[in-house]
Amino acid sequence: MTDELTYIAEALRPLAVPIDSLHEDLANARVDHDLDRIAASLKAYGQRKPIIANRLQDGKIEAGNGTWRAAKHKLGWS
Repeated sequence: MTDELTYIAEALRPLAVPIDSLHEDLANARVDHDLDRIAASLKAYGQRKPIIANRLQDGKIEAGNGTWRAAKHKLGWS
């Protein structure tokens, strides 16, 4: 695996997809994520659990909207 994915737990790396291939579920009830806190955790510990996305709905995120937002917008992960 390339060094660019070292921030993702090794067991999750085979599941990795480009961040831009995912999109938020606009109907997600939780909109008040503390993105700075999530980003700080991702930076310190890496991604330890997956973002759950539905491939049949073109990568709609079903769980992990806050993690996706923090990774993409705060950390610039790809």
